[in-house]
Amino acid sequence: MEIRHNLLKIEVKSIPFIKSDAFTSDLHNFHSLDKGEIGNKQYCKVCNKEVIKEEIVKGLDKTFILTAEQLAKYQEKEDTAINILGFEKMSKEVLNSFLPLVRKCCVLFPMDINQNNYIIFYSFKKAIEELGIIAKCRIFYRSKSYLGIITILKDELVFLELPYKEGINEVKITREKDEVFSHIAKIKDLLKLKDYAKSYIESNINEIDLNDFKEEKKELLKKFLLGDFKEDDLKPKEEVIENPFVILPKKKEVKK
Repeated sequence: MEIRHNLLKIEVKSIPFIKSDAFTSDLHNFHSLDKGEIGNKQYCKVCNKEVIKEEIVKGLDKTFILTAEQLAKYQEKEDTAINILGFEKMSKEVLNSFLPLVRKCCVLFPMDINQNNYIIFYSFKKAIEELGIIAKCRIFYRSKSYLGIITILKDELVFLELPYKEGINEVKITREKDEVFSHIAKIKDLLKLKDYAKSYIESNINEIDLNDFKEEKKELLKKFLLGDFKEDDLKPKEEVIENPFVILPKKKEVKK
């Protein structure tokens, strides 16, 4: 794989940022008779029979099945390149606008081909970081085209794959926005927003390690399996601060 821009060529290899098993459940499937772990089974949805690897063919649908020759050509290693379309100044707002759309994230490393490749790779990475920019890219792989950006994430040079504009649900989002705004226009109090939310959030700023919650989840699951689970285990350990966003009902006027 190469990063390309005009005469610039950097040989790179990509590693998935997140392991494929990162989001699997903590509970697994076991055989009720001998406690053996249950494996995945490939079967045909028509005849409902188990299928061995040699019997599996690929296709777009039932009508368009690849021949052995087409499959071999499809699986050939292509000259995959990340073509940089241009560079753009990056801000947190720009990066955050991309994050909800990210389909895949890969960390990029230099290929061990020669010393110059290392020098070019790390000078490129340093420039991206110090200039605070993103590289907007297009990648073509196995007859498919992808869009994405190259940026710095957690001190690593990463490629974030994004959908094309047509893949974004813009029509429905716009329609919903228009409907919401039509209601908002009728709410005069919305124009008099105070900093209740800001002061609430500022008073609750603290560092949180989300991995601690994963460990807590495992401990609660073990307690449940051992029959030692109590409802109190789910209650917050700290006192919950009163929510300042609660809109208090208006006091009724006492008729004289």
